[in-house]
Amino acid sequence: MRKRVLAVLLAVLCVMLLVACAPPQRPDRESPIPASEPPETTDQATPEAANEAPDTSDQDIEAALVGRWECLDTSAPHEWVCLLIFDENGRFIDRDGDEGTFIVSGDTLTLQFDEATFGFFTFNFRMRENQLILTEDGLRIVLNRATGEAPESTASDQGIEAALAGRWECRDTTQPHIWLCLLIFDENGRFVDGDGDEGSFSISGNSLTLQFDQVMFGTHTITFDLSEDQLILTGDGARIVLHRSPLIIAS
Repeated sequence: MRKRVLAVLLAVLCVMLLVACAPPQRPDRESPIPASEPPETTDQATPEAANEAPDTSDQDIEAALVGRWECLDTSAPHEWVCLLIFDENGRFIDRDGDEGTFIVSGDTLTLQFDEATFGFFTFNFRMRENQLILTEDGLRIVLNRATGEAPESTASDQGIEAALAGRWECRDTTQPHIWLCLLIFDENGRFVDGDGDEGSFSISGNSLTLQFDQVMFGTHTITFDLSEDQLILTGDGARIVLHRSPLIIAS
């Protein structure tokens, strides 16, 4: 009996040993293995994102550019830049009447002419409320926003306007503003320059404003000093001396 019990115990012990020593079972190749959580990803560009509207800051600047900009110093290499008119549709016209489209990108302003032979020009620019500064390869052009309105004249200003009536000429015709070297003023607030272009003039203090009838020629405000027979115009570093001369009447 003891032998039988002992034999049973030995058999049970062997079975236990066999189970304990058996190699671990590998999962079936086809059995699914739980997947780990996917890592967090940052937003990536999509075709839809690429088509989103660009930053509106450039568009805001383009809107602020709308209007008329002029400079008095027309001796710059790019004389055509001394009058620029921008509209709300991204279009511009220059002093010579040539048109095109304009684009702002950061601190650069690109003027693309419609006329293919004129090409395009890209300037670095800085804009304040009433001033536009263009720079390119050492060139610096300062344009002022034109309001298109001549200042009101006082009674004393009107007296000076009357004193201006007549013909004024300069002897130094090498001046950069050659059109100023002949000015004829009449009693009705009108003038004609050396190129035969006409407009209206007004006085405000020591400023003389010449507003041309031809839109592309714009409005020019010049500091002046008037004596009986001498008219001195100054602006942007230029100084032009004109002398009163007899009015020539065509027969």
